[in-house]
Amino acid sequence: MQKARDEELEACCEWFSKNYAISSNQLRAARRPKTKSQAEEALQALDDAMIGGHIITTSTAAPTIRAALERLRELEGNQ
Repeated sequence: MQKARDEELEACCEWFSKNYAISSNQLRAARRPKTKSQAEEALQALDDAMIGGHIITTSTAAPTIRAALERLRELEGNQ
């Protein structure tokens, strides 16, 4: 099933590159976005939780940030 999706995406990329001022790389990136890393998710959660440089204490960002920091601690321990 994934092969069929990939073939369809390639066909769309080819058609767009011939008919519009959009590159196949741009279309491919839009249709197959990369998932955020745990660090990127934590940084986004932190940004979302901050107002005026202060973290909102009722924020739901804490679990995401905690998970990223715990993973960092694991990686540092493996060195």
